[in-house]
Amino acid sequence: MDWQEKWKVRGWEDLLYQDLLRKVRFNGSIADRLIDYERKQEPQASRLKLIQNAIERWERDNR
Repeated sequence: MDWQEKWKVRGWEDLLYQDLLRKVRFNGSIADRLIDYERKQEPQASRLKLIQNAIERWERDNR
């Protein structure tokens, strides 16, 4: 993976993390706990995937 691909992944990761933070009213400890929970469900997943899963679970649970 070259630097541009890494930057793109990191950029998406940052954007999604900001989205997750907005959903939990900018409570970083809650956001990190949600990500940690997803890591226990899928230990091999990338941080990007963990954040995506946390957002999906939050949206399902908060309908």
